Amino acid sequence: MAFLRGPASQDYMAYTADITGRVRLMADMIAHFPRFYPAVTALLAVAGLVLMWRSTRAQPALRVAGLVPLLAALSFTLFFNMLALRTDNRFLLPQSLFIAPYIGLGCAWLLGLRRPALRLAAQAGLAGLAATALWRCAGLDAAMLNDPRYDAERWMAAHVQPGDAVEAYGRNAFLPRLPQNAHLTRLDTIALKRRNPLPGVTESIAPFAQIDERKPRFLIVPNFWARDYLPHSADTGSQWGLKTPRVLQDSQNSTQEGAFLGELFGNKLPYRLAQEARYAPFLPAPQGYESLGQTIFIFERIPEPAAQAQQPAPQVD
Repeated sequence: MAFLRGPASQDYMAYTADITGRVRLMADMIAHFPRFYPAVTALLAVAGLVLMWRSTRAQPALRVAGLVPLLAALSFTLFFNMLALRTDNRFLLPQSLFIAPYIGLGCAWLLGLRRPALRLAAQAGLAGLAATALWRCAGLDAAMLNDPRYDAERWMAAHVQPGDAVEAYGRNAFLPRLPQNAHLTRLDTIALKRRNPLPGVTESIAPFAQIDERKPRFLIVPNFWARDYLPHSADTGSQWGLKTPRVLQDSQNSTQEGAFLGELFGNKLPYRLAQEARYAPFLPAPQGYESLGQTIFIFERIPEPAAQAQQPAPQVD
């Protein structure tokens, strides 16, 4: 717990460590409820909790047992979320599981209504909620099957020739599978011993600015990696209680990657955008899954005589 609340979270805290930040965290936890269930399901959870409380008036031990999921969710919120100061999907997963028994109690009560008309209406409403949840789950599966990395892999299989120099950037989780018939290098400022190795890939810490000395034919740039180093547009939403995580501050202050990507996306380097693998949803796009559905940019080096014929700069999300 000390590790999870300390080194594993300190650099990623998104809320201020005061009462304002914790109030904002609680507000965001409520606002993020639809990540896990259709929003109206919250009413079923409240109804289930009330039903449990009323039905166990004469059974104190059973009432305590019925409060265990609520107390577990409250404990995790107070002693983890409020200390780690994060609301990523995985940081709210325990609460989303602990609330399920109360949703079940609410559903059981509706399905047990005595009046046939009310019971039929409840069945239809719950069927609609189940269909909505199933549709959103299917969207997650569709995003996995239709992830842009597959498109990037197909493009590389068709265009990368044996022995071509390919330079990739970013962590393993955001990269497509790289063609093993090429000469593969991953460039980063992170120390070599801190990286998770990729098979067949040479890890390098050479300066980004020396791209003209290395002259790789292709550059593989995950948008999720690149966007942290590029200037962000002003956020018009309310910022009370929020803070920029330290890891993002470090990325934005890193002049080496920022200068390189600014020139690359600004068409100031002898590279053209050869492929932009972008997620095209045919079911609801998933929210909050960092490595899923992310755009992959593939740049190709421009032959020397045509180096002046640059196309418009690609759009970074």
